[in-house]
Amino acid sequence: MSTDTSAYLRALQESQELAIGVDFAKLLRSLPLTYQAWDSRWFSGAMSVPRSYRTELCGRASMRACPEAHALSKYGLTPAILYRVNRGLTLLFNRIERQGALHLSSAPPSSHEESSLPMAVYLNFGPARPWVFLPQALLLAEVAATPDLPAPLTIPVLRWLLAVLRLQPGLIAGYVGHIEANSLVFEHRPAAKPAPATESWFPLAPSSPSPAPHPLSE
Repeated sequence: MSTDTSAYLRALQESQELAIGVDFAKLLRSLPLTYQAWDSRWFSGAMSVPRSYRTELCGRASMRACPEAHALSKYGLTPAILYRVNRGLTLLFNRIERQGALHLSSAPPSSHEESSLPMAVYLNFGPARPWVFLPQALLLAEVAATPDLPAPLTIPVLRWLLAVLRLQPGLIAGYVGHIEANSLVFEHRPAAKPAPATESWFPLAPSSPSPAPHPLSE
């Protein structure tokens, strides 16, 4: 690879990460402050990464664009890493939509089985197809495969993202989430690709009054 090509790719990645940081800052500002309670709520008890690594993370483009996220460096996270988690779920949903439910069931596991997630998660591809139940193991495996995500944070990060999706239901491109019968249901709603000027790395719902805290955030 030529020096010019390498420089171009680095600049492109830097530009993308800056945009991710800007949009993540908008996301955080759209949520109640409890969604930034990393230490006391979401990642309580998680191990801190070495200070030298925290310093390196804070220097990355997505962190420079989002000062509110600097506290995430304590756990080895950045807005760009959380974007990859969200993107991974989008790709998982799309694979299931294209390939069919395969071995997946339309029913959740029996109530006595333990779950690390606060509620069941389903995909809804329309009235002609039954809802698809997404097993916890499938969701966690997708999140765990996220590059640079610390393995011990797989469950806490997924719990945080599912809570966020309750308030910002359009974060997963092509799907809209809503609560139904104590389950989180993602309806498949393919839409035309937005113009580059309006496209967002973290699509937000139209501005509305701040909702009351939900049990997912407790």
